[in-house]
Amino acid sequence: RLAICHIVLHNDLYDLNEGLRVFCPGTDLEAISHCVSAMENGWNFKFTEESFHSILVYAALSVARRRRKLKLSETECRTVIQYNEYNWAQSLFQMIDRKFGISTGEEEIAFLAVQLLCSGRLHDFSAEENNAYRYDEKMKGFIRKIISVISEVLNVDLTQDEELYYGLLNHIRPAIFRMRFEKHGTKPLTDFIKEEYKDTFRVSWTLSILFEEYYGINISSTELSYITLYIQSALERVAGPVRLALVTELGMGLNQMFCNKIRQTIPRVESIAILSVHEFRSEILGQYDLIVTTSDLGISSEKLVQIGALLNDSGVAQINARLRQLGKRKLDGRRRFDVSCHSLFDPKLIFRDVAVQDKRELIEMLSQALTSMGYVTEKYGATIFKREKTVSTYIGNGVAIPHGNSAYVNDSKVAIAFLREGIIWNEKESEKVDTVFLLAFRIENQDNSRRVQQFYKVFLELIDTDESIRYLKSLSAEELYKYLVQ
Repeated sequence: RLAICHIVLHNDLYDLNEGLRVFCPGTDLEAISHCVSAMENGWNFKFTEESFHSILVYAALSVARRRRKLKLSETECRTVIQYNEYNWAQSLFQMIDRKFGISTGEEEIAFLAVQLLCSGRLHDFSAEENNAYRYDEKMKGFIRKIISVISEVLNVDLTQDEELYYGLLNHIRPAIFRMRFEKHGTKPLTDFIKEEYKDTFRVSWTLSILFEEYYGINISSTELSYITLYIQSALERVAGPVRLALVTELGMGLNQMFCNKIRQTIPRVESIAILSVHEFRSEILGQYDLIVTTSDLGISSEKLVQIGALLNDSGVAQINARLRQLGKRKLDGRRRFDVSCHSLFDPKLIFRDVAVQDKRELIEMLSQALTSMGYVTEKYGATIFKREKTVSTYIGNGVAIPHGNSAYVNDSKVAIAFLREGIIWNEKESEKVDTVFLLAFRIENQDNSRRVQQFYKVFLELIDTDESIRYLKSLSAEELYKYLVQ
């Protein structure tokens, strides 16, 4: 049924109704749709569009395939019965049974309850919590912890952002069930988010170990990418308005068009001053948050972004990227890892000019090095490969950060490898990786958790640009170790 739902909702051959008629011939789909809507209204919540269609498909399949017995695990049945979603499923099938004159079994109810637990629902931000959900204190504490970690890593206080708190609260609850029941969603926006909000996506990686620590699950790239959107929105809320100057040799018609497009696509822009090239002076830089120009002004500044003579989507993306870059709280150039992180590094775990055929060979080499030195157990390597099947640990700029289950770590360490030739990291995409940080973190108390946060805080700056990575590669193993711990 999972496969049928996927092919009905995600294909280029036919629409939803046509697909349902193929797999549920003779079923009154309109009646089932009314029942799903009545369930929403009766329990006072609203599905996202995709989730509504998913539940419609599963309900229709329950009717059309009712003579085919479902077999759920005892764990799933015990899990779902304790949540409101089980009651929702019961109420839906009571309506369907009356409408179609049938009797739905417990397995069907439990199966649909699983899908409901994993479904997305719209959140009314005028309300503090979605009352249709059941939130426990652990979940609320987990969300607060997430926001605290992100605030610490970014040096931006997001702890008072209630929209972020309640948005994550409503999103992460079903996300945890999706990962627990291994219901991997489609990722139409994941690649876009990873590229468009690369820095924020990298920061969201710091949360992966929290999901393992609190719930014992490996978070997927898809779920991380959507959490990234919540964080990015919060960052834009605290960023404040932008004063921009457009320095151009173009005529006023094009200038006005440029200004209109910038305002429409970047709402943060509060004002745009139009300046000619001949009146521009370097002293003007201090008067604006960003200078956009279509000409070479002969100076270099992080506040300056040069675009083409026609403002296309690429030009808008350049402006957005520079605003995000300027909005980041840059770390002091002399700053290094906190002293609590120094024990994470070992000069014997820095490998240069590594020649391997593929990712498996590299991970086996690094995990074996950690094992032989007693830092991890022999089971640790297998958990790395298990995680890699769930989520790609490629984070851009040719860098990957594979890591395994902390339960098999004896002493937290970071193994570093610079490859002679780049290797394909994810076969489904085409990213080539030539710099790898294998993270083996032990999380058993608050001190360990704090150390991981401190590590990520500086690490993300360390691999922020291609220039930064080239510098790391230029150092010998001994020089790199001293650089990391000084």
